[in-house]
Amino acid sequence: MGVTSCNSTLQMVISLLFWQMLWVLQLLLVAAVVEDSNTETLLKQLFNTTYDVDMKPSDDLTVVTITPNTFILLSMDQTQETIQYSEEFLLKWFDPILYWNKSEVAYDKDWVKIEASKAWIPDVIITNAISIDELLDKDLQMADLHYDGIIRTSLPAVVSSPCPLKIENFPYDVQKCNISMGSWSFDRDFVAVNSSVETLWPQKGRIEVELCLNMFAAISMMLQLVSDMMPKASRLPLLGNYIIAEVFVVTAATIAAIVIQQVHHHVHTSAIRPPNWLRCLVLCDCKQRLDSVSEASTTSSVEVPEQTIQSFTILKTSLHQTAILVRDTLQRMSSVSENQLLWLKILDKTDLLCLVLFQIANIVVTVVFWR
Repeated sequence: MGVTSCNSTLQMVISLLFWQMLWVLQLLLVAAVVEDSNTETLLKQLFNTTYDVDMKPSDDLTVVTITPNTFILLSMDQTQETIQYSEEFLLKWFDPILYWNKSEVAYDKDWVKIEASKAWIPDVIITNAISIDELLDKDLQMADLHYDGIIRTSLPAVVSSPCPLKIENFPYDVQKCNISMGSWSFDRDFVAVNSSVETLWPQKGRIEVELCLNMFAAISMMLQLVSDMMPKASRLPLLGNYIIAEVFVVTAATIAAIVIQQVHHHVHTSAIRPPNWLRCLVLCDCKQRLDSVSEASTTSSVEVPEQTIQSFTILKTSLHQTAILVRDTLQRMSSVSENQLLWLKILDKTDLLCLVLFQIANIVVTVVFWR
């Protein structure tokens, strides 16, 4: 009798859970259907029979803001002076017809996804492009529509553009390639193109490694050029020994530049204090630096005046702890900045010292092999 009662109770619990799960699933389906119906109702209201995708919505000036989302340089043809790159530019403009009042519609979101072919899109193209391979068909492109009439879409493509080279300062030349964009059908009185990024600065870095690698490649090329002119024998001639010696000097300079760069990045992130012997050896002002540091630490210590908090006996302890915390934080920040400045001075002088040493090594190698 007890087993039968337990089985019936278990069946009732399972049946109740099943009906609850079915009820929740029905609610989710109903919510999804309502959401889809709200979206469809909004889109039907916006894109009615009077909206024409082939006609500009307004006679006023339309400002198209272009933002570079991704830009990857694929190749550069130095002979043809062209570059090939993969890009995705984001376009944003205002459509005075496609907007809605959030309080008057059931759709409660700010943005709605629409097909790009349903809205008027300004025909902004890269005017100086040689060839454009679009990565997405126009029928598959989507756009985002804001409730206040702002539309944004993207133009992903692989583009080939001309890039005239200026090699007067080679190997220290810097090449600039211009990308011009504008409307194909409308002039500036109707469609104006505005860039949201004035200048794209590359990440700052040290150029010593790049310079050393360029010198290494130039010396290797020189060795390859003179190898055909040198006599074939079991021993290297004087010119071959000179070039090999220069290769060793450039290799040592490259290793030194890499080590200095790695140390610079490491100490900048960790903010450790440089050893005293290194400061004394490179900066040659050990005593002066120690005195200034001790002076800074003494002047930065802040004593909380007791007279100002005597009347606040309840807050005295908390104020004192807060003042100590602020003092310690300021001292810690000052110590980090001071350590970074010390490392910067040490590495700058080390870099200058390496420059002098390797120039002396070049002079010595030239004098030794000069006969």
